[in-house]
Amino acid sequence: MKNDDYIDLIQAPPTPKTRKCKLLVQLLALFLTYAPFLIAGLFFIYFDLFIGIISLIFSYIVIGIIRSKIRIISIPPAQLEYTYDDYTIASWYLLKHYCYENLEKNSNLPSV
Repeated sequence: MKNDDYIDLIQAPPTPKTRKCKLLVQLLALFLTYAPFLIAGLFFIYFDLFIGIISLIFSYIVIGIIRSKIRIISIPPAQLEYTYDDYTIASWYLLKHYCYENLEKNSNLPSV
């Protein structure tokens, strides 16, 4: 039996503390969740049903790529195999890269 068989402890997702960070996390999570439907709706209104369906498929792929890139650069590498919702991905990303005033107050934020 190996002695190095162990499971790493996962870090809890950081929680935003300030009102500005909470708003930014909510807006990014809403964008990641509903942007394909908004884009498809606009294309449907201005053009045609076929163009709206094609834009829904294309925008879903593009937002998925954006979501995966944000997930890769913000979540610790040992935790990438777990599934996360859009709010958690947005909170990891924004609290790690943009909300610096929250860095010393947030105890479950990983060190950069």
